[in-house]
Amino acid sequence: MLKWCGGIKEKTVKKGKEEENLCMKCFVTHLEKQLGLQNIEYGDDQDPPDFWSKIKDKKYAVEVTRIVNKLGKIPGRPGSIDSAMYRDWLQKLAKKIAQKAKKEGCLRGGYVLSIMRTPNIPRKDQETVSNAVEYICKTKALTNEAGKMLLRDQGGKIDIIKVNNNKDYVVPASILAKSEGKIKLDLKTCLERRISDKRKRLTRPNVPKYDGTVLVIYDKYKFADYEDFPKTVKSMEFFHAVFLVLDPRRERGFFLYIKDKTWG
Repeated sequence: MLKWCGGIKEKTVKKGKEEENLCMKCFVTHLEKQLGLQNIEYGDDQDPPDFWSKIKDKKYAVEVTRIVNKLGKIPGRPGSIDSAMYRDWLQKLAKKIAQKAKKEGCLRGGYVLSIMRTPNIPRKDQETVSNAVEYICKTKALTNEAGKMLLRDQGGKIDIIKVNNNKDYVVPASILAKSEGKIKLDLKTCLERRISDKRKRLTRPNVPKYDGTVLVIYDKYKFADYEDFPKTVKSMEFFHAVFLVLDPRRERGFFLYIKDKTWG
């Protein structure tokens, strides 16, 4: 059953599609609030596509996908990890180190975990935490001290460095910096793959005919700015529009490509 949500008519989301639904709502909310389009409906009772949407009396097939930055591997686990998982692990590691150092009464000043490239996430981090706390205890009375390497493998390394005596903390530094050229190349590659995959999915014989197709992409890459995204990608013209979601919960996004100028 369809229900109204503000000016948008939406279908109750199926379990397991929460992220896709947030991205879809971001897309239709952008159409309504930013472009002034009204009475937009959408649902997900056909698969493929992920969703359908009625916009200006036309019915579109809408596919939702995401791009992520694949990094190192977790030993003993299949596949790669993405940037969000890596950040989460570093933040938890810094928190464990700070908690243990405070418990031992030796956290005096600010410490930064300096990351070079992307070392793999260890299965157990007790030794890394203990080595970091040992360094903190030895440097608690010092202002400046050479850093200590905590972890090193073929993927990169992590050091801990004391940076000041003003405030007690342990934090990860800005991580995984990439050159502008590498960022743009990675983005272009990711987009081309997603566009190709979704085009094949929507051209299957069992997919109903629609007035057009729309691709909604959730940017979980998080290492790029608006200017970094390519405005032209191979096979992009297959879609009526390609919409990039930057933050689905805050409803932030923009069109990478759009055929119908009356939309925008």
